Parts: sequence; structure tokens; C-alpha cells
Amino acid sequence: ETVETVRLEGRRGVAAIALQTGARLVPVFAFGHNDLWTVHTDPFGIMERICLLLDASAVPFTGRWGWLFGPARRVPLLLAFGRPIEPPEPVAASEEEARARKPSKEAVEALHARLVEGIREAFETHKAAYGRPELRLRMD
Repeated sequence: ETVETVRLEGRRGVAAIALQTGARLVPVFAFGHNDLWTVHTDPFGIMERICLLLDASAVPFTGRWGWLFGPARRVPLLLAFGRPIEPPEPVAASEEEARARKPSKEAVEALHARLVEGIREAFETHKAAYGRPELRLRMD
């Protein structure tokens, strides 16, 4: 049994922007993207120190043929789209007003919850079409 993890906890900026501007949110899940490359972790923390010194992120990975920083493996990919989520009326009428005014925390939480549910629904609806009906989804 394989578990796919989506990390959305604390990431509510998209919901806030959608509320400010009235933009629709479209939940999407990409099947197969975790199989394109193998990410290698550094158990000694050397890469972390180098990244902090350089103020840049470097993540070593291998792709096809085991090449370091090589091309992606050839695996099938499936982008599963959910139903668009209509936010309530925008908080502001113009772009300038949208930047100045912020939606309430409750409204952001509610729209974020609808987005998370939409991603879960897209995942559950399309996992069999990807050929992996045993997959489970974990939201963090």
C-alpha cells in the first residue's frame, strides 16, 4: 500500500488571494510525479550547512539511468482536475483595494477546507484511472 502526501497545512495564501480577487480555485492532483526522480537526503547535514551558507537550496537527485541531476524517468503522469470552486464575492472591487483589504481568517479557512476536499475528491475519483486503486492520500 502506497501513501501519497500533500502538504497543505499552513498554506492558505491561495485561498486568501482567491477571496480578495474572486478567482476560482481548481483542485489538481498530479499522479506519478513522485516517480520521476529519486531525491537523496544527507544524513550528516552537510548539504544543509552548504545551502545555508550559500543562501540557496540544493537537493541532489537521480533520474533516468541513475545519473545525478539526470533527466526524469519515463513514467506515466496524470493530472487530475477537480470541480472549480467558486469563492464568495470578492472583498475588493479593484486590484488596489484587493491588496489593501484582507478577507477574514474564517473565510480563508472555509475556502481552504473546500480546496483540500476538492483535491481529495480529485485524487479518489482518478486514482483507479491512473492504475493505482490501492493508493491512499494523506493531507498534512
